[in-house]
Amino acid sequence: MRIREVVRPLVAVVLSILMVVPAFAATDRSDATAEQMWDFSHIYPDDATWQGDYERIDSLIEEMSGLKGKLANAPDQVLHYYQLQDEGGQLAYKVYAYVALQGDLDLADNDLQARRQEVSALFARWGQATSWFAPELLQIPYDEMKGWLDKNLDLALYRFSIDEAYRQQEHVLDESGEHLLSLQSRFNSAPGDIYSMLTTADQEFPTIELSHGEEVQISGGQYYARLATERAREDREAVWRSFFETYEAKINTYASIYNSICQRDWAQAQSRGYEGTLEAALDGNAIPTQVVTTLIDVT
Repeated sequence: MRIREVVRPLVAVVLSILMVVPAFAATDRSDATAEQMWDFSHIYPDDATWQGDYERIDSLIEEMSGLKGKLANAPDQVLHYYQLQDEGGQLAYKVYAYVALQGDLDLADNDLQARRQEVSALFARWGQATSWFAPELLQIPYDEMKGWLDKNLDLALYRFSIDEAYRQQEHVLDESGEHLLSLQSRFNSAPGDIYSMLTTADQEFPTIELSHGEEVQISGGQYYARLATERAREDREAVWRSFFETYEAKINTYASIYNSICQRDWAQAQSRGYEGTLEAALDGNAIPTQVVTTLIDVT
């Protein structure tokens, strides 16, 4: 399939989204109707139900941790681990989405952000408590594991995940190394968290006067709305300049944040024995680096 055949429908989707965004973005949340606001009851009816699943994940972490040292010659224990991981993963998606989406409503709300941090801490505990699993699993010879998969239909449901673990075996550290890397998990999201706070909660957007006399604060929502609706070219230019000059004023800070992301990714790639960050980023999906470099060369 040619690259243009893939890109064209994606461009159409993006353009359609951008055309819709201004109609909603221009409305201040304090003036929004109930129909325009997110309904979190589709995820959890109340905070108590959310708390119950949060605590269930905590107990699953303990169960998974309790399987340490029991995988050798025990396909039933390997299966049990994956089943616990499955249940925890399904709950984790909901538990995180519930607080993350609420936090997105107002990044300056410390109570909402505290709950998001609680979930991040929970996930960090998960990673630390189960960092032993991959090294221990990979101590089982693959031929033996393949025999288990062929005989145990329930375990065979996880064949792809298990095969992927063996495929990436050379980049898995020993138990001590994996534990050390797991302790860094919460720091890995720090650059993104800083960027989000800087560009939203702590961002002060300018107010400008348009040619027809209206004063407008050029927030992200107003930026898209005004570009789509202001008829005078000079007004659209004023909106564009004021919006991006706001970010340009902190260009050195943004550069430092981006540098920290690059340094983090490089350190992670080196820790796992990859040649570079591109190989590390693509290996999870078994994509050769040539796919990306070829796209760069031909476009």
